[in-house]
Amino acid sequence: MNTVCKCFTASGYFELRECLRFVLVRDRYQPDSSLDITMPAQEYFDSIPLRVQFTLDGRLLHDGIVREAQYT
Repeated sequence: MNTVCKCFTASGYFELRECLRFVLVRDRYQPDSSLDITMPAQEYFDSIPLRVQFTLDGRLLHDGIVREAQYT
């Protein structure tokens, strides 16, 4: 299972490829989805992502804005 999380910031974008856990919730009759993702800390985390594209095995599963980001 290959995951790629492309995070778009005000200054560009970066890709995270090591996903520890993800939960994607999509209602059948609604056009939007909700993504909860846990990834290991990276040096990129000084920038807050504005939009995220999440792909699994080359298939785009989520493309949307970031409502909340937590860094630990």
